[in-house]
Amino acid sequence: MIQAVLEATSDPAVVFTREANVIDANAAAAAALEAESVEEMRGSAFEAFTVPEDKNSLEVGKKLLLDGERGEFIWAVAGKKGGWRRLKSRVLPLPRGPAEVGASMIIAQQISGFNNGELLASIVGSAHDAIVACELDGTIVGWNPAAERLFGFTSAEAVGKNVVDLIIPPQCRDQALETIGRVARGEGPFYFDAQRQKEDGTLRDVSVSAFGVRDQAGRLVGIAAILHDVTESRRAERKQAFLAAIVESSQTALIGITADRKIASWNRAAESAYGYSAEEIVGQPFNLLVPEGEPDASKVIARVLRGEAPGLHEAKRRCKDGRIALVSVTESPIRDKAGNIFALASSERSILEETRLRQELQQAHAYARAQVESSIDAMVTIDQNLVILDVNEQMARLTGVPKAMLIGSRFDRCFTEPERAAAGVRTAIKRAL
Repeated sequence: MIQAVLEATSDPAVVFTREANVIDANAAAAAALEAESVEEMRGSAFEAFTVPEDKNSLEVGKKLLLDGERGEFIWAVAGKKGGWRRLKSRVLPLPRGPAEVGASMIIAQQISGFNNGELLASIVGSAHDAIVACELDGTIVGWNPAAERLFGFTSAEAVGKNVVDLIIPPQCRDQALETIGRVARGEGPFYFDAQRQKEDGTLRDVSVSAFGVRDQAGRLVGIAAILHDVTESRRAERKQAFLAAIVESSQTALIGITADRKIASWNRAAESAYGYSAEEIVGQPFNLLVPEGEPDASKVIARVLRGEAPGLHEAKRRCKDGRIALVSVTESPIRDKAGNIFALASSERSILEETRLRQELQQAHAYARAQVESSIDAMVTIDQNLVILDVNEQMARLTGVPKAMLIGSRFDRCFTEPERAAAGVRTAIKRAL
């Protein structure tokens, strides 16, 4: 009769004696309890399939079996392979057979829970971050596919090795040993940034979460670490810091401008040139710097945002104190990773001083030229190859050759004895050097 009842239900069903030992079960029960077979289950006690900490199962479920009463309870099942399930279970006393042996059947339906072993293996195996499990001394016992990708060691190569010897670079070993020791003493979890070493010796920046692993009894049995690769983000941060340092130390005013013509960045040279601090100017319209009567800067900005290059040009800027600065400007587009232009940088250098120096140089040159031309002596400038570079009008009158023809010709050919002239010039040059 018991066998017939078991075969009549597709739900997990187990028949127990009045002492709560298994008499028989169906295949569904064997699968739910992770038993190899029904035969393996026979003779096992109710507690063998129950989570020890679950008082409801032990106090309510087992009592119904011992008393031979009908009832329901939630059975927290502990599978043979480490999984667990919560089963809504009905206890049904069975009629006594010819041998007068009292028995009850539990018919169960799963309401929640998972196979822990399978679930955790699935999570660890599909995780994007490297997950490494170790014994308390650091010996690796678990190494997921993400760890293989990050470090280059296969699971077979990593398991059994000490984690410190395998992936910890020399400069990080003291910290790693200290962390392992503290976790093994029950401290943690710990969260920190570090460097770890790949199979080929290259270093990766990682964000580490290290914590202890405990069994169902609460005993500390191992150490687990989750390592998130942050190498690229750290590299980007360092690059950004490097560029920021260059921008801040530049003697040229560097201004970042958004697509809506707002000032987004402002370096120290811009502060010195125009008088506004970064706190005052960032977020303000760029046209705040454009004097009245000057062309709107929006057209130039629009050209740069379209990918055009206006090239080096001059512009006027209105300073905080009202001064008008004449500047040399170059605009460059700023692109995102996809190559789209989303902002621009304006490099601006004052040319008032340059203009003043240029004018002074031109005046000095004009004065010197006037002195040369007014001399009563013939004057000529030549290079080491005796080629005439410049002459005054007196030289042209003396030789009877126009200045345009003299310049670029050989100086020694102006004489009836060119060899003596050439030797004399070379001697003079040699003495001068």
